[in-house]
Amino acid sequence: MTSWHKYTQPKNSPPAPREAQRSAARPYTPTFLAANERASRLASHIRRIETRLSEALGEDVWRSTGLGAPQDLDELNQRITMLEQQKLDL
Repeated sequence: MTSWHKYTQPKNSPPAPREAQRSAARPYTPTFLAANERASRLASHIRRIETRLSEALGEDVWRSTGLGAPQDLDELNQRITMLEQQKLDL
């Protein structure tokens, strides 16, 4: 059985030692990991922004179509909630 190194390396050069191969790859590893982490953080940030935008647009459409609760009803519900909280505190 023949070795694949025989076909990939020149005849006169010895195979590169494993330590030399590892040290050559090391400078790029932290850079790659940092870029990967940054890409992950940016993707997460984009998802949060998209969610907020979607909620804001949905609420705007809800109000503009008249499907949302009237302003005075919303204020009354807030007042009820506040009074219930005061009742619990007493």
